[in-house]
Amino acid sequence: MNDVEIRRDSTHQRDRKVSEWRQLLEGVGFHVTHYSMAKVYLEFNDWVRRSGTPMAEVESLRRDFLAAPASVKTAFGIQHEGDDIKFHWGVLVFRAVKRT
Repeated sequence: MNDVEIRRDSTHQRDRKVSEWRQLLEGVGFHVTHYSMAKVYLEFNDWVRRSGTPMAEVESLRRDFLAAPASVKTAFGIQHEGDDIKFHWGVLVFRAVKRT
């Protein structure tokens, strides 16, 4: 996921682990009361267009998505639909309360 994001968007730094996000929040005075994983559903053509991904990289990413092993396609819900590819990422949702 991190590799694909860096290739798509040159401003992307890195995906953090749950423990890193918790530590960051707690380090600035929040107490994490709950967190869960959710999914964000994306369409490849829109996803690369929004970040202005260079066309050569778009084609490389498209090939990688379409040639991904079955386990990766299942994990990310990769589905080729017409001239687009639908997929999802896991996202972390926190509930954090400012310590008083």
